[in-house]
Amino acid sequence: INAEYMGITNTITSKMDPASPPSSTEPIPAPSRESSNVDEMEIRLRQLISNKQFFEAHQMYKVLNARFIKKNQFTEAQRLLVSGVLMMLSSHSAETPLLASASELCSLLFAVFLQANVALDQNVLAAITRIHDSFPPAASAEKHTFLTSALKWTQNAKSGGVPEGHPLVHNLLAQCCIGLQKHGQAQVHFLRGNQPELFAQVLTGWARRGYESEQDLFISRAILRYLCLGNLKDANTCFRRFCDVLPLDTPLINFTRFLLLAVERDAYPLFVTLTTRYQPSLQRDPQFQDLLHKVAHVFFHIAPPAAGILEQLGLA
Repeated sequence: INAEYMGITNTITSKMDPASPPSSTEPIPAPSRESSNVDEMEIRLRQLISNKQFFEAHQMYKVLNARFIKKNQFTEAQRLLVSGVLMMLSSHSAETPLLASASELCSLLFAVFLQANVALDQNVLAAITRIHDSFPPAASAEKHTFLTSALKWTQNAKSGGVPEGHPLVHNLLAQCCIGLQKHGQAQVHFLRGNQPELFAQVLTGWARRGYESEQDLFISRAILRYLCLGNLKDANTCFRRFCDVLPLDTPLINFTRFLLLAVERDAYPLFVTLTTRYQPSLQRDPQFQDLLHKVAHVFFHIAPPAAGILEQLGLA
């Protein structure tokens, strides 16, 4: 690392205030003396990047992050790393590939989140979204890695964590998986997200590209999986939107419509009648029986048989 780089880091870090750790609930802090120091660092780091001294800039981010952490200045570390990721992504090109640098800084960022017990709040979600939006279109694999790490952190965050992962990150992962042609994974993330209308739009596109005789299977599978998660609201929204765009009149569609009514009305006898009467249609997909057992357990408190396909689908 050249003398200029060493001089920058020494000058800046000599100004750091080794005060007590800031609140972990504010990953993007309000203006303060410490944040003005970060402002100065960012200016000098931009100079390095403007001069195409990417290696020096990357090393400087890592050194400064380590020094911030050593002084328990986690808020400054977070801000610095977010800025670094965004600058690396904005400077990435075929001639200067910087995705690996950005990805390493992302890993450091999530490590700081965990070490500082950062709360899962709108500030953090805004930072995750901004980083996601900054990835170049061709970097789907790197974006998927970033979002997978983000999802894992939202599951493990000590304050505000969501055991299933935050819906916003699931939304982003669903669309990322579509770009990677990972349609099975995309469905799992749509089901854990909160965009049933968009999911319905995607399902209609898939159904239209499939066999006409199997179009109803796309929506019925999705509705059963929503119900397995206890999400009647999004199941209804997804079903209505799908049928508005792609109206179908088949026994399986009728079964799905009546099933939603039976669940909404807590009508277990109707549920039993439907699963008996529409058995020929339900036999079209071997997953349906296991899914229906789970639906009966979730909404009618009927003990399910031993777990099978549900575990494989992440719905058990």
